[in-house]
Amino acid sequence: MKKFSWRAVEEQNALRSKCVLYRNREFVDYVTMKPKFNWRRVTLLAICTVIVYAIVSALWAQT
Repeated sequence: MKKFSWRAVEEQNALRSKCVLYRNREFVDYVTMKPKFNWRRVTLLAICTVIVYAIVSALWAQT
């Protein structure tokens, strides 16, 4: 009986450590990915702005 309960405790601890590891990995991914995502967004926004500005200025020059 004692052996069984000890095994259950060990399994629970293993599950808990797995969850903690997974959560930490998720947190690290979140922290490392967020700046990349923001930079990509800012870069796309800048490129779109430049393209729109070029088109508008070209149209403005024609008139």
